[in-house]
Amino acid sequence: MGEKSASVSGAAIPQGDGGGERRVGRPKGPDRIARTVRLLEEHDQRLAAEVEHQGLSQLYVTRLDRQRRRVSMKA
Repeated sequence: MGEKSASVSGAAIPQGDGGGERRVGRPKGPDRIARTVRLLEEHDQRLAAEVEHQGLSQLYVTRLDRQRRRVSMKA
């Protein structure tokens, strides 16, 4: 009788792995793929220098570079 209940109402509290739970009324959304990227030291230094020079985020600088390459390939 000395045990405390985890729930006042007596209803079970769902225990999940953390990935499947969401707030009520919220759609699940698309499945996501975990991605990791390893950079060569030379590329990392070039990216850091470009980020510092332009004052932009690494992701934005990378996207700009990719877009420039696509445009130059079409021309």
